[in-house]
Amino acid sequence: MAYLWIIRRPPFPPLVSGDAQYAWRLIEALAQQAPVHGLALETPGQDIVPIDGVTWTLMPLNERSSIGSIASLLPNISHRFDIPAFIDKAVALAANADGVILDLGLTFLIDPLLQRLPKAGRPPIVVINHNDEKTFRQGVAKGAGNPLMRLTLAWDGWKAGRIETRANLLASGYTAITGADLAAFQARAPHTPGLLVMPGYTGPRVETRTIDASTPRRICVVGGRRSHHKRLVLNQTLAALQRAGLEKSAIIDIVGGDPDPELAARYPGFNFLGFVDDMEAYMQTVRLGLIPDEIGGGFKMRALTHVFLRVPMFALDVAVAGMDLRPGLDYVEAKNLDQLAQIAHSSLDDLNLLNRIQNTAYERCQNSFSWNERGRALHNFIKSNKNT
Repeated sequence: MAYLWIIRRPPFPPLVSGDAQYAWRLIEALAQQAPVHGLALETPGQDIVPIDGVTWTLMPLNERSSIGSIASLLPNISHRFDIPAFIDKAVALAANADGVILDLGLTFLIDPLLQRLPKAGRPPIVVINHNDEKTFRQGVAKGAGNPLMRLTLAWDGWKAGRIETRANLLASGYTAITGADLAAFQARAPHTPGLLVMPGYTGPRVETRTIDASTPRRICVVGGRRSHHKRLVLNQTLAALQRAGLEKSAIIDIVGGDPDPELAARYPGFNFLGFVDDMEAYMQTVRLGLIPDEIGGGFKMRALTHVFLRVPMFALDVAVAGMDLRPGLDYVEAKNLDQLAQIAHSSLDDLNLLNRIQNTAYERCQNSFSWNERGRALHNFIKSNKNT
């Protein structure tokens, strides 16, 4: 067998988002089962990470304007990559593949692939879902303060949910990244096979750790900052922490992404560190980490970083829904951002709680996040749906 993996851009640095990391590792894991050929648009300054069994075709980067998506029935991301030459190449390569994978906003390709590939012998087409876009986009739109922005995001979100559902209905199969997402997709596309493919973990592990009085009274908020909804989440989080006065009694670090001068000026008591070169060493100086996402579904890959580097997580219940983590055992739960800030403040010196949480989470997850198993499961799933 040989697979065709169609993605907007190669998922390698400088792309560092959770979506890119997920695609990278899943492609790598699938290539251990059968050769994978990637189709993507070339990004200036980006290198292709060599992976055994993986080759690439890169098309010239010629995105369409985002403005035109407002009048289109395609959501913004799909509209930008609705490029005739890119679609032609996808169809041509798919004709010689044993399975086709649509990833990262390219679900609109389901229609031209089904229309232009002969039905007899057509390879199975599997959609990789990184979120339940219908639900996720509704939350993003509601969180926007500007009415015009809220309306624009709601319109784009409706289109994204529509095309997501259509792709899942028409595909040979689809994947979901959390159990909650899988259940939502099964309700909307009940006759299409679905597969749960939670992320694996390849990062460093800390076998033992004890948080004691010598550990700095440091709280970290880790995550990317490039998307609109992530910036919105960070602003809401910092506002809640500031209301609680937490920055006056603890060191609060904002880690990941480029430091935002506007937020730094608005919240002068917080440390905006940007990217940290040695995450393992840094996390050993942290007493607890916050997972504060009121907006945004999907699996929080940074949660695994906390677990395996033994940083106890304090999280909103909605932020870790579907991740198979147990409140009160694997993380400390809060219902909203203000409660999260208050619980973090009152627990900062509860060393027994912090150590119990980090130990329990590590023990629960230590044997459960193999990328190799994910690749094998996806390979078998595609083979089993070859004639659908």
